[in-house]
Amino acid sequence: MPSSIFSNGSLEKIEEGIEYLEKHGVKIQPLSKEIVLDEEECIKCGACTAVCNSNALRMNPDTANLVFDRDRCIVCELCVPACPMRIIKVMF
Repeated sequence: MPSSIFSNGSLEKIEEGIEYLEKHGVKIQPLSKEIVLDEEECIKCGACTAVCNSNALRMNPDTANLVFDRDRCIVCELCVPACPMRIIKVMF
């Protein structure tokens, strides 16, 4: 399985990883959950970006605002406890 699946979060790499697992007898059960955050309450500390392996969360260097790219998010949930303001949640 390509090791870059967690570093780039691309849909193509995720699909390759799923195919690899299924080929080796691992049953995949998709979960319907997503990360949601309250950007208005964000204090722009960047703690969530430090733990986001897929780069779905990053700071805009021009505005210092948090940018969340849902398409890159792998819902690993590492950002949830990293946020000191607790504005990041997992929705099922």
